[in-house]
Amino acid sequence: MQEEAQESISRVYAWLGVESLSVDVRRSIRARLIINLPRFFAGSFLIITLTLFFLDTLNPLEVGAVWSVYFTTLALLDYVSGTLGDAIGYKRVLMGAYLSKIIATPFLLFGDSFVWYFFFMILLAVGDSQESGALEAWFDNYYRPRAETEDPDRKVYTQFVARASPLYNISTICGFIAGGFIATEISRQTVFAVYAVLLVLVLILIRQVLWETVEKTDQDFGDYLQRVRESLSIFINSRTIFFYFLGIAAIWAANESVWHTFISIRVYIEYTGSDAGAGIIRSAVFASALLWQLLVIKFIHRFKRPHLWVFLSSVVSNAMFFAMILVYYQVVPPTGVDILPAVGIILLYQIPAAWESLQGTLQQRINLDLIPDEHRNSLYSLLPTLARLFGIPFVVITGFVTDFGGFVGSFYWLIAVSFIGSILLGIGLLLGADSTDQHSKSTIPHENE
Repeated sequence: MQEEAQESISRVYAWLGVESLSVDVRRSIRARLIINLPRFFAGSFLIITLTLFFLDTLNPLEVGAVWSVYFTTLALLDYVSGTLGDAIGYKRVLMGAYLSKIIATPFLLFGDSFVWYFFFMILLAVGDSQESGALEAWFDNYYRPRAETEDPDRKVYTQFVARASPLYNISTICGFIAGGFIATEISRQTVFAVYAVLLVLVLILIRQVLWETVEKTDQDFGDYLQRVRESLSIFINSRTIFFYFLGIAAIWAANESVWHTFISIRVYIEYTGSDAGAGIIRSAVFASALLWQLLVIKFIHRFKRPHLWVFLSSVVSNAMFFAMILVYYQVVPPTGVDILPAVGIILLYQIPAAWESLQGTLQQRINLDLIPDEHRNSLYSLLPTLARLFGIPFVVITGFVTDFGGFVGSFYWLIAVSFIGSILLGIGLLLGADSTDQHSKSTIPHENE
């Protein structure tokens, strides 16, 4: 039995292309897979059922309130909890994240009012803020110094990141399907109960599989605040990181706050005529992304200039894609009864799906060498914080633009924000984010000093 298990692990390593790495590094790759697969499954298992549950249980004002407190809590805690991970270790922070989520689930399982769900969302956001970037920071900090000899150009790293992405996507799709099936055939409360069990499972896996890479210290609160200031200083004083992060955050906020909130769902429903049809488009997009990820695996080694390809990918998969959707919406107006226009939307989605698959892999390669090890988790957590801070005015401006310019006006605003974000990202990359030039640096100099 043990020999069969070892053989299975060897086959996984062979498929990921990491046989040349040391035993310790391969062990960290296995740990990342073991933790990430149930993490992605649990998140997608809950989200659709939770959203529909709130829509059916609460009034619109209450629905807005529970999601607002969730995103506000994330914005407030993402960065400070990331800095905590750099200070005390990522394993401790990850365990704290899942303990927070486990404590939150009784408010959802046994709650019967807005107040219960309000506290659930706060505790869930506390857990998500601690979880944000922690596993990735743990892995990158462990990998980078230990793979300098075997993988100096990050070719192996880029390859196995690309090969792991389809596995995570499959786990996400399975979560959507399983959660929807259980909610339909049994009940939503059963979904919530199973979700609680999944959280306990992930917590146990973190406890058993991960190991500390930061020694426990006697740091006081003053030391922690100093680390917070140092991480912010790196972001502000490094022109590379500053523009790179601003660009990513602007694009992220445009997608989450404008596209998904104001535009995409309306487009889906108008072209399909039903909520079920909108769901089919979403599922088809996820499935097609999986196919593009598999194709990226085959050709990822040919992209020798990651900074250039990440910039091009950001333009094509955002501003250019949104412009094409706008043109399509005007040339092929939705009817709600004809399947062919809806198929056209799915085909157009192949453009961002292909480029985002490439961008996601290369961006991780850049981040590995761009971010200083001792501040990795805090800076990884700073990105979603910036995106949510951008999202607040983006929502207000989008509402204003839509009120005066109509639905089409919101498209132009989205295209403009996405293009500006890509330019900012490109400026940061051109200032020095090419991982092939920076992999030997453990810290980023303050270019403007």
